[in-house]
Amino acid sequence: MRRSHELALGALLFAMSVSFVPTAFGSAKVLTGEGQALLGKADYDAALAKFNAAIEEDGEFAGAWIGAGQTYEKMQNWPEVKRCYLTVIEFIDDKSYEANLGLGKYFTKAEEFKDAKKHLVAAIKAKSSGAEARYALGHMYHKQGNSAKAKGEYNKAIKINPKADAIVYYRLGRYDFKAGKAKKSYGKAIENYNKYIKNGDDSSILFAVHLDLGTIYRSQKKYAKSLEHYDLAKDVNSDDYRPYYYSAEIFRAQGKTSMAEAEYQEVLKRKSSHGDSHWKLAIIYQQRENWEKAVNHYKSASRAKGFKQASQARQSAAAIEKYLADVAAAEASR
Repeated sequence: MRRSHELALGALLFAMSVSFVPTAFGSAKVLTGEGQALLGKADYDAALAKFNAAIEEDGEFAGAWIGAGQTYEKMQNWPEVKRCYLTVIEFIDDKSYEANLGLGKYFTKAEEFKDAKKHLVAAIKAKSSGAEARYALGHMYHKQGNSAKAKGEYNKAIKINPKADAIVYYRLGRYDFKAGKAKKSYGKAIENYNKYIKNGDDSSILFAVHLDLGTIYRSQKKYAKSLEHYDLAKDVNSDDYRPYYYSAEIFRAQGKTSMAEAEYQEVLKRKSSHGDSHWKLAIIYQQRENWEKAVNHYKSASRAKGFKQASQARQSAAAIEKYLADVAAAEASR
């Protein structure tokens, strides 16, 4: 009797041990989860090792191939990106949202727009709530120069997830800024630019946003707001001459000559060949009868490549020098 109990218990323990042996699918899933965690920490080599181990366990586990493709994207190994996502589409799941999205982005980068659109549309069909695919399709249209279609996809994506891709607000702002010039209507551009300021963190884009906002408010004669954004642009990138030049133009229009002079000088510290700044400074110094500085800046303006008033600057410098020579001759003859 005791022997039969022992045999029964042994059989039960064996059955339990068999049930806890992980299947290839289970191991692949665990390894893929570990790979995703490492990918989130930007430990790409370690993540890739996990994904490859998962693929060895179960070559038909789509998540492992997708994880490897996402890792290769971060590593910018584009042939491997394509191979991983295509493996999923061709052999495992042709309706995979992640694989179609990845291939859509890959083909957009390669400027193979027909294939890019095919896969991005497939991703949207697979997951209509996937904002990233909508954003990616918008990026594809933007890269093609089709602003109308890009704007349509961006607006659809924003309705799904308004914070998924901040650069969209900058692009929408640019579209609306260009469209608004003809009608002098910049409400939508201002709205989208302010959303980028709130959600974006790319310094080069922030600089461009503040520069455009300054230009918008300057065209509306809202000079305080304009100067505020030009100052913010300077804070983001103090090496670019443009916010200093635009600020100088506002001060000159307001009759604040000394402030304009200071800004034009800041322009020349950053771009010594800026013809219009030399020209405007020459006029300021001529009005003050500071002849030496006026002549120097007129001559610098005349040498500035592409400056449209170069000939006039040359004539102005010559006229002042002749005037000074005539004055000197008159005084000498007394």
